[in-house]
Amino acid sequence: MLVLLVFLCFKIPQLRYPFYIDEGWVYAPAVKTMALHGPSLLPGSIPPDLSRGHPLMFHFLCALWIRCFGSSNIAIHSFPLLLSVIFLIVLFECCLRLFGHKAAVLLLLLVTTRVIFFVQSTFVYPEIMLAMFAFLSLYCYCKDYLLLTSLMLFMLFFTKEGGLVFGAVIGVDALVAIFRRSENVRRRWLRLAAVLAPACLIGLFFVLQNAKFGWYVLPEHTDMIKPDWNAYYIMFKSGLYWAFRGDNAMYVLVFFIILLSLVPALKFKNIRYLFLIPPAFIVYAQAEMFPTKADGGVIWMLLYILFFTVPVYYVLQLNKTLDESAQRFVLLLGICVVAFLFYSSLTRIAYRYLLVDIIFVLIFLALCTSTYVTTGGKNLFYFAICCIALIGAYGFYSNDRVEDTQLGAFKVMNVQMQELAYLEKENAYNKEIAYGCGYECGPFTDTLEGFLSSGRSFTRMERFPVGPHTEYAIFGNRCGVGDDYTRMLTNPDFQTVYKVRDGEIWAEIFKRKYNQAK
Repeated sequence: MLVLLVFLCFKIPQLRYPFYIDEGWVYAPAVKTMALHGPSLLPGSIPPDLSRGHPLMFHFLCALWIRCFGSSNIAIHSFPLLLSVIFLIVLFECCLRLFGHKAAVLLLLLVTTRVIFFVQSTFVYPEIMLAMFAFLSLYCYCKDYLLLTSLMLFMLFFTKEGGLVFGAVIGVDALVAIFRRSENVRRRWLRLAAVLAPACLIGLFFVLQNAKFGWYVLPEHTDMIKPDWNAYYIMFKSGLYWAFRGDNAMYVLVFFIILLSLVPALKFKNIRYLFLIPPAFIVYAQAEMFPTKADGGVIWMLLYILFFTVPVYYVLQLNKTLDESAQRFVLLLGICVVAFLFYSSLTRIAYRYLLVDIIFVLIFLALCTSTYVTTGGKNLFYFAICCIALIGAYGFYSNDRVEDTQLGAFKVMNVQMQELAYLEKENAYNKEIAYGCGYECGPFTDTLEGFLSSGRSFTRMERFPVGPHTEYAIFGNRCGVGDDYTRMLTNPDFQTVYKVRDGEIWAEIFKRKYNQAK
């Protein structure tokens, strides 16, 4: 409860922010449009340039939320925050039933202290919802709650295509279970039907989408899939980097847990407790290398599979008191982590796409940490909690990037909001404004992105260089500072009229010195 309260205290002030990058030009306009025209799960409910061809469960639920609570920035951001809090409670309660109190507490702390989860928890993206239903599908399946399994898989499949990977893992296990004669025949077939029913429904969705638009998946997405081994392997290694190395705190966390494994290894003189060392070395060695050629890639991928095969085997060996459902959960969890990264590597990987994989890895690390601290009593458990909290704090302190998975995103939005407020006060809606990159233009021209307080958009935005009719020029380090800024500093026709800074993020506005452009 304390962890959730602290989490909410930091998150609630961030509800006021507008929409950033992909949520600004795709997801926020999409859910607002669906709320306006009516929530629906059918293809074509919103234009393809907004739906991006994805299943529409996230849009559907968010549109319902908007109809109930309005379309303000605070109201819309409250929806993903609600999902995040529900997910944290679900993680704690389910892991409590699977692995015990220590693992549940450790997992809650591990997830809430990851920057990517903290940032994404108020962003209008489907990744947290995807992770939640992937986890619940796996949990309900392992607990043999068949009706709930079918419902969770339905929600998962209709959230995003990536959910099909987890459904495939569960489906293969259910298919294999058909041949287990130790179980009741009817139960075995019902388990398989629980997977097939939602699979048929999502299949129908894509069939209808093809009938309406002539494609099953948005061509822009399928065009990103390169039938080239070298390109695939580079994406695979990029995914490894972002999942296990991109966040400095994750790197330190794994190192700390490995150090923690020395306690039971020395106490019981049992080398099996050091099972994380070989796979951690394999993954981090691979993640650090970005070769231009994929020589030896097959061998590295086989080693990556061993990354979870070896530790899953030993963590089950060291936790023989786990019941059958918990053991199956751990096994399928490892398979899902491996399979999802293979799937994600088919196209360009964004860090947020890997959120579900990262959370699944954290579940495994929480179980490993619980295994180690159990051998050392309460003091070791509390020591682990303190160290994990400090590592999390280091992750927040050292985070200086500005993507939509990083804390710098809020600084960028804060600077842009103040920049826009100044130009709105100047009533510059119809004045020619020069800007640098596309990320700077959207907040000025698209009222759905939530930056414009008046509801009016700026109508004359032009890319650099500055022209003869330019009246304002905006610069900042969000997109880098180029030669245009250097020339502007010595341009006698312009003067600096506004500066704003938030940490390392800054912006400046220059105005032509005369009332009318020359």
